[in-house]
Amino acid sequence: MLKELAGRWHRVYTGLTLVALPGGREWSAAERTEVKMRRLSPQDLLRLAPGHLDKAGAYAAQARGNPFVERYRGDFDNVVGLPLRELRALLAKARRAGFIPIRK
Repeated sequence: MLKELAGRWHRVYTGLTLVALPGGREWSAAERTEVKMRRLSPQDLLRLAPGHLDKAGAYAAQARGNPFVERYRGDFDNVVGLPLRELRALLAKARRAGFIPIRK
């Protein structure tokens, strides 16, 4: 997978649904982030890949000194697992609809 991604842009998508219980009211959103991977030589791939075999998408973007990600467009939190901006927006919608009490 890293070989296919090296030197190219790809998209990371995450879908979120917030469900209020009881009642089952739902709010949904999707986030897309574009990620540009660094060009990697075959030697780089052999050296780096074994430490990333357990990662979704084959790389850990949040790792300090990440050797794979060159740049990104969009919400970086989406790439590392949970798009917090979208989650906050869904919670705000639920609060405005009266499903989440406002604390003072």
